Amino acid sequence: MLKGLEKCELVSGAILMPDCFREPVASRLNHAFTLLSREYEIHRISNTGNVHTRVFYQDSDECWYPLDDLRRGVQAKVEWRLRNELWAEIERKLGWRPFFPASKARRK
Repeated sequence: MLKGLEKCELVSGAILMPDCFREPVASRLNHAFTLLSREYEIHRISNTGNVHTRVFYQDSDECWYPLDDLRRGVQAKVEWRLRNELWAEIERKLGWRPFFPASKARRK
């Protein structure tokens, strides 16, 4: 979920954890990451991290990408849509759209 142009919030449902975990379900992706880190990264003092850079998803091309790629894609689409809407509003207020026909004669 995008909030403004800069803040992006990851929304997820419950996450099923592997059978060996005391907590069978994590409430959100960040919670699941913390539980996994506690179990498998016992050398770490802090078991938190950025899920956008440390959690990957498998795309239709069968390759794995960080969640940050999805976030940046959403941000780019929103920025592009906003720019187009603003430009259309400017054109509407001006009542015209500048058009520069291609020159038929070339300079030598």
